[in-house]
Amino acid sequence: MSPRARHICYFMDYGALSLYSLGCAFPYAAYSMPTSWLHGRLHQLFVPAAALNSFLCTGLSCYSRFPELESPGFSKILRTGAFAYPFLYDNLPLFYRATATSYSTFVQCWVPTSSWRQCWLIWDLAKPGWPRRTRPWAWQAQ
Repeated sequence: MSPRARHICYFMDYGALSLYSLGCAFPYAAYSMPTSWLHGRLHQLFVPAAALNSFLCTGLSCYSRFPELESPGFSKILRTGAFAYPFLYDNLPLFYRATATSYSTFVQCWVPTSSWRQCWLIWDLAKPGWPRRTRPWAWQAQ
């Protein structure tokens, strides 16, 4: 693969990651916002700020490709920051809900019968390959 084609594929890959991050911001803004944040300034600006983060982090990750030969450590820091920052920003409502100090919110989020644990269990059982994880010796080729 030519260096130019490699750069183009790299840019498209990080663009897709940023687009995925932006796509995650929509359901988080609709369903994961704490009730105290609803109809507030942060709730109104959550998706536009996620779009801005997506564009900026795509540019930052694409820029990190160029100084890679001169300073690979700096390039890796830029790339990691461009990937980690949108993740942290998009999950801000979830982090807030998980660390909320009110007892009712804490009980609602961490009770063993809460919906997110049920969804996690259903996803873990429904995804392909779970029989292989439970009994790997039964799936080996003879």
